[in-house]
Order: sequence, then structure tokens, then C-alpha cells
Amino acid sequence: MLAAIMALFLMMVTTSCQYIEGLQSNLFPSSSSSSIGGHTHVYSSVWSYNETHHWHNTICGHDIVSLYETHTFGEWENYNDSQIRKCSVCNYTETSKDVHVHIYNHYSEVVEATCTVDGYTRDYCVCGMYKESIIEAHHDYVPYFDWCVSEPIPVIFSAYCTRNPKHIIYPENQWVNIVESKESTCIEQGFIHYVAYGIYEGKTYSEEY
Repeated sequence: MLAAIMALFLMMVTTSCQYIEGLQSNLFPSSSSSSIGGHTHVYSSVWSYNETHHWHNTICGHDIVSLYETHTFGEWENYNDSQIRKCSVCNYTETSKDVHVHIYNHYSEVVEATCTVDGYTRDYCVCGMYKESIIEAHHDYVPYFDWCVSEPIPVIFSAYCTRNPKHIIYPENQWVNIVESKESTCIEQGFIHYVAYGIYEGKTYSEEY
């Protein structure tokens, strides 16, 4: 009789502990292993999870878990056309079940491009999501005749960038013609009538002086 009781006791203490559905406390919070009934349970370092909880399963084949806890979610964040939030412990990602259709007419933000740095236009939805259009960096050159008739060369044809006036180019194809001239006399001021020409990006520009 005594031998039968001892055998029953040994069988009970070596049988794995069963996880009770709904238990939300830390079963073994301080170690990756635990000892029950003479058997040391070893737990996986990888988190298992569902929509509400996370935990560590055993790797010794017993139906018991460690660190069974509810998720610790952060703030909702915009992601593509939905919102997500992540558990800071197990990295489980929850996607919002609320369907939101973005309408990008709440307000717009425009950052102009420079000669060397791209700009952008962002149209925002009321939820904070936005769609972005890139404004490529580029020079915006404008042809310009710089007259100085007192110099040997009375005019210089150039093109300056409206984004940065320090950026100037000087097209090679430029010339000036004297259309009409009259020398000064004792009683009348003389004059010279110029017409300057310049070619920029295949287009001919002209200006009279």
C-alpha cells in the first residue's frame, strides 16, 4: 500500500504544470527557467503573442508559460493608409480596425527648391497623414542685357538664376549692331542707336538701346 502511494506521489510531482486560461500574472518573472516538482522548466527567449497578451513558451515540452502579460502599447502612428501601434515589450503590431479614407485637403506645406536642394509640397489629411510631391532642385535662368555704353563693349548678354542671382552664365553667341548714329555738333547732342543680340538655349533675344 505504501509503495502504491509513493508511486502516485512521484507521478504527480513529475507531471507538467498546466497553464490556467485567463491567468495574467507573471508566472516566473525573474528567470528563464523554473523548477516544479523536481523538473526544471526552460523557456524560449522568443516572445509568443496573440492580440492581447505575450509570453514565453517552454522548450522542454511542458504546457506552461512564463511572463504572461498584457501588451504595453505605444501611441498610434500613421502607416500607409491605416494606423498602427506596437507593444514595447514583444514588438507585436496592432493595426487599427477603423477604416479611414484620407482626404488630403486639410492644409498644404510648400518648401521651395533651391539651385542645389530639392523642395517639396505636402498635402495633409486631417489625421496627419500627407502625400508628398518633390520639387526638383534646378536653376531658373533669365536672359539679361547689361548695358554700359561708355565701355569698349557697350553691352554684355548673360543669364542669371532667379533663385540665386550670384549664379550667372554668359552665353558665347552674342553680338551688338549699331543701327544708327550721329556725331555731336556744337548745338546738338549726338547719339548711337544699338541693338544687341544673344542666343540662349536655342532662342535668340534682342534689346535696343
